[in-house]
Amino acid sequence: MMGTIQVAVGAAVPALPLWIAALIMLCAVVQPLLFLPLAARPGLSRARGFRALVAAVFAATSVG
Repeated sequence: MMGTIQVAVGAAVPALPLWIAALIMLCAVVQPLLFLPLAARPGLSRARGFRALVAAVFAATSVG
């Protein structure tokens, strides 16, 4: 799904600024990987730090 988003953004806006492209690429990798810690520790979803990290990555993906 994240790869599809990257292809769609690249096709829609071919001349993206470097910082936006880097933000999208970074978040496209990090966001799906945030599910791995939850597989090992399901209670982590209630931790404020983890929620803040998820919110920050989601916001960065949206801004990018």
